[in-house]
Amino acid sequence: MKSKIACWRMGLMATCLALAGSAVAEDSNHNSLADFCNAVARSVYALAWPSATYRTWEFRDLQTKSDEIDLTIRLFGQSYFDGSDLWTDVTFDIEGGELRQVYWGTNNAILVPPGATVSAAKDAMVGLEEAYQRSQTSQ
Repeated sequence: MKSKIACWRMGLMATCLALAGSAVAEDSNHNSLADFCNAVARSVYALAWPSATYRTWEFRDLQTKSDEIDLTIRLFGQSYFDGSDLWTDVTFDIEGGELRQVYWGTNNAILVPPGATVSAAKDAMVGLEEAYQRSQTSQ
C-alpha cells in the first residue's frame, strides 16, 4: 500500500509541475518567477476543485524547523456551481529540500471540500488496479 501512496504522490507532483510548466510556457511576455508561482497555484487549485475557476493566490505563513519548511498560501477562485468566491489555504511541507506533502487547510467550501474530487478519482483508480491484480492472480 505504501508504494501505491508513493506513486500517487509522485504522479501528483509530476502533474503539478507539468501543468505549471506548460502554463508558463504559453506566455512569452512574463516575469518567470511570478508566473511560475502563479502556474503552480493554478494547478493546485485545479486539484482542489477541478470545475472552479482559479483567480489568484497570496502568501499566508512560513514556518521553519531545522531543515523543514511549511509554506502556506491561500488560493482564490470562483465556484462553477453558483459563481461565489471559493478559497482554500494550502500548506507545502518541505523537508531537506524535497516536497514531502501538500495539505489542504482552512477553506470556505460548503458542499465539496478541497481535493475531494481528485481523491475520489484516485480511490477509483486504486480500486481498479487492485481488481485487476486480483484477476491476474486468480488466472
